[in-house]
Amino acid sequence: MEQVTLSEERLRQLISEEVQKAVEHTKPVKDKRMKELELYFRDEVSSKKLSFNWYTAWNAVRTAVALKMGYPTTVKVPAGRYDEFLETIRKELDEVIRAQEAKA
Repeated sequence: MEQVTLSEERLRQLISEEVQKAVEHTKPVKDKRMKELELYFRDEVSSKKLSFNWYTAWNAVRTAVALKMGYPTTVKVPAGRYDEFLETIRKELDEVIRAQEAKA
């Protein structure tokens, strides 16, 4: 096995690059914007007295959007696509509300 010697500067650079890659692909576990979106949906369903389980719909929409984007779960959506993820969820939630209002 060959031994490789790196300068301290090169080692710091490599570590920095790896840390940067990791940071680019992370997001907060409980993103504030996601929580705000959840509260918005719950409040809309409640204020319009729509007769469906908002929490089941909330989870279904988030999961469906993640799947459409090519990720098996909501937690697999990378930080680089998180804004798009939230925007798409908002559009889908508004569609659910409109459909339920039309039904009522």
